[in-house]
Amino acid sequence: MDQTQTELAWVERCMSKLVDAIAEGVPAWSAKDELVRREARQEELRLARAKAQGNTPDTQTEATELIQSLIEVMVLTPEDGTLQVDLHGALAGILALRSGTRKADPVSGAGLAEQTKLVAGARTHRELTLPPVPV
Repeated sequence: MDQTQTELAWVERCMSKLVDAIAEGVPAWSAKDELVRREARQEELRLARAKAQGNTPDTQTEATELIQSLIEVMVLTPEDGTLQVDLHGALAGILALRSGTRKADPVSGAGLAEQTKLVAGARTHRELTLPPVPV
């Protein structure tokens, strides 16, 4: 087993222990930051493992599925000529942690997920047409 795989197994054991502690009554807010850090590291290690295995269709599919599994909801909103992207889920928490812009109150996931906003501006070259929504 290589170093990445060994660390990934250790991170997953740590995450399991944190979840067990929450299940046994430790307040989720007290373990939240550590769990978010471990989830971020887990995803970094998984992506590093996929990259080390090569850029094959199988690893591309695995990486795509992995990233998609981290997104609970993606809301696209046109705003002043740009497209605002609101992410909800673990990926939003990871991005917030990496950028240092932590939110005060999480929006979902039993207090363990975050929400983050991204804006696609003038550099976006695709014209998006949203279907009409019945009201």
